[in-house]
This record gives sequence, C-alpha cells and structure tokens, in this order.
Amino acid sequence: MTRPPRRPAACRPFPSPRLRVETLEVRTVPADIAVAGARLEAPTVVRFDYQATGVGMFAVGVYRSADPVFDAGDQLVGANILPAGAGTGRVGLGQELPIDPARKFVLVVADPGGAAAETNEANNSSFFRKLVIGTVAHGFTLTGTAPAWTSDVAAVLRGRGYDVAFPFNWAPLSQTPVPNGTVLAGQILAAQVRALAQAMAVLPTDVVDVHLIGHSRGTGVVSQAFFSLQQAPGSAALQLGYFKETLLDPHVARNQGPLFAGLAELAANTGRSTVGQFSYNPASPAARAFAAGTLSFQAAMQDPPAFVPANVDRAEVFYQQLSWDQVAPGTPDSLLGVNFIPPPPGQIPNPAQRPLFSYNLSPLRVGHYGVPTWYLTAGVPMLATDGVLAPG
Repeated sequence: MTRPPRRPAACRPFPSPRLRVETLEVRTVPADIAVAGARLEAPTVVRFDYQATGVGMFAVGVYRSADPVFDAGDQLVGANILPAGAGTGRVGLGQELPIDPARKFVLVVADPGGAAAETNEANNSSFFRKLVIGTVAHGFTLTGTAPAWTSDVAAVLRGRGYDVAFPFNWAPLSQTPVPNGTVLAGQILAAQVRALAQAMAVLPTDVVDVHLIGHSRGTGVVSQAFFSLQQAPGSAALQLGYFKETLLDPHVARNQGPLFAGLAELAANTGRSTVGQFSYNPASPAARAFAAGTLSFQAAMQDPPAFVPANVDRAEVFYQQLSWDQVAPGTPDSLLGVNFIPPPPGQIPNPAQRPLFSYNLSPLRVGHYGVPTWYLTAGVPMLATDGVLAPG
C-alpha cells in the first residue's frame, strides 16, 4: 500500500489560535505638584518653577506670611491657574507688594485648597523674603547733634519688625553754611542703603524694601537719597524693593525770593515772611532776630526742594499750615515765636505723579517742631496698615 506524498513543511496549515480576553489592571499616575525657586521677577510679577503630574489644571496662590510655612492666617495677594507638566509659572499681583514687616515671607503655594490627593504635600510651596531698611533724617540743628526723636523713631521701627532701622546723623553738615548740603547728605545716605541691602540679601531671591523718613531740611536729604538710588540702583534685591518716602513738614533751607526782599518784608514787621516761608512774633526781638538769621542762612543754602522721585512707590506728607500764635501753647514753636510753614502737598514737586498721600496736622495745633513728636506717638502706628491717609 503506497502512502500519499507528504506536503512540504512550508505548506502545512498552522493550527487555529485560541483567543482570550484579559482584563487590564487599572493604573493611575500618582498626583504630585512640586514648586521651587519662587522669586520676584518684576515689581508686580512672581515667578516660580513647577512640576505637576497626575493632575489636570491646578490653582496657585501667592501669600504674605509671617513665616515660611503656609497656614490659614496668611494673606492672599495673587492667584493663577496652571496646566499639568513641568515649566515656569507666573502670578500677576495687580499691584506692588508694600512694606509689611509683620509678613516678610512671600509664599507661592500650589493647590492651596487641597483639591488634589497628592502623594507628597510637603513640596507644594516655595518662598522669598522681603526685608526692610528704615532710616530717619533730622533737619537743621544748632547743637551739632542729632535730636533724640530720630533714635526713638528708629527704635519703634525695629520693634515693628524692620530688619534694619537707624537715625541718619548729618548734624554737623546740617548747620554748615555750604550749598548742596542736602544733596551731599542724600548721596551719603543712599550709599549706606546700598551697602546695607547688599549685606542683608543673603539669599539670591531676597528683596529689600526701603522706607526713608525726613523732617524739615531732612526731607530734602531723603528726596536726594531716593534720587541717588534712581541714578545708581544698587543690587538686584534693592532694585526690586518697594520704596516709601515720608516727609514730615517738608521745609528746606530755601528762600522764595532774593534776600533783600525777605529782609524788607521782615522790616515791615507783618509777622509773616512769604520769602522765608515762616511766621514770627513781631513783638519779640528774639523772634525777629531768629527770623533774620533764617533768611540769611536760607539764602546761602538755597536747598533743592523736597520732592517725590520717580522710583518712589508711595510718598506721604504730614504737615501743618499754622502761624506762630496758632500752635499749642508751651510748644517749641510757641516759645520761640517762630513757626516754619512748608508748601502744601499740591506744591511738592512730583514730576512722575507717584502716589502721594497727606495728613494735615493744623487742626491739632501741631507746629513745625512738634511734627516729629506727633509722628512718633501717632503717625508710626499707621505703619501697621499703611492705609490711605486723610486728604490734606
């Protein structure tokens, strides 16, 4: 019996495959949002790096905080919604972050409401610091020493959380009859601020705010200091800082006319000098002698006026417009029989139209030399809120 020939192996049919359906295991990417490198990119823009996995869009908030740990007491100042992935995020603040020594940490917090179930909640935030320098400049002094109130105000500022606060003592120069004294003093003060900011900003993301306070002729000093910082800004930390200027009765050593006109006005014994911008007791020989000396000194000085430079973020002026006999009895101005009258806020040069707030102390019968004392006891507490002052 013969067998049929065998098919070549290549021609043999394959057995039919057996198909089966397997259920795949459901696998999800663990959710995690990591934030790092928070910094102030521009005065109103916070920048940070992030990596987000296992989530869709997520919220980011920027907060002012007393410490680097996020909690319910922190103050929201900006927010944004970002997509998952890795990249650079930004939050616009709407306005610059003002000086707030009680909340010197600025936190960037991802998913602040806890909507995402993350595997690691400890990496959701990053921060940078806003440090503060405060300085107090006195005006003209006959004694050659800085008045005690400057140290008192500096101490109060430190007590309120300013990282550095000091009185700027330029007493010998303030009484020296050389022109441009306030310009030179302002440049010296600005150099000190630059050096301090450089030393304070130990973290690469630190920002340094500056608050300069001046009284009388010292208002010209702080104006020139801010102008010097505008011309030579200093470190990046200082350039990103918030600048606040406080003018206490800004009467600089400057006549509003020639000396002969001021002396002629004084000879008329009217009790008011429009050239010297002061009021005096016409019945007092001592007051008249002081008035004549003031006119001569101001004619030699001709200080640039106190003003608001373009780099100032907020300026404020506390002032009065009283004659010598309208100030409270027993005060230095009343006893001297002379009260200096500064220009009203609307006449303070402000070419860049920076925000300028004012408070008129005239109803309180506070004279020129009483303004610093009032500021120490009543004005400095306004630092807690930095609120808008009453219009003057």
